[in-house]
Amino acid sequence: MNWREFVFDRLNGDVALAAFVGDRIFGTVPDNPDRPYVVIRFDPLIPEGSWGEFQDMTVWVHDQPESYTRIDEILPLVRTALQGPLSVPGETGIHVDWSGDSQDLSDDARGTILRTSSYRLAGRRVA
Repeated sequence: MNWREFVFDRLNGDVALAAFVGDRIFGTVPDNPDRPYVVIRFDPLIPEGSWGEFQDMTVWVHDQPESYTRIDEILPLVRTALQGPLSVPGETGIHVDWSGDSQDLSDDARGTILRTSSYRLAGRRVA
């Protein structure tokens, strides 16, 4: 299962999320992107024998350092786009569990405020 492709396709295909961030969903952040924007970070893959695999990931939502309001509106849209039992025809059964959101944070290097949202993706191999 290509988890990166799955996540980026789900998020980039969400019209409500695009209304806030457009195509600013990154794995690596370019210099000075427009705000708000989303960054996806993947932990190492956790293989689960012949059953399937797990993938933990964190979604970082950055915005201007004025208010967390837009971030608070974006995080549920990310959850809606990703969460629940899903399937990819011919590949795997997928389930995405939301682990929770962070407190209010700031990134002094980027000059942004942010919050994160953590997920566990589980992929079951289909015979």
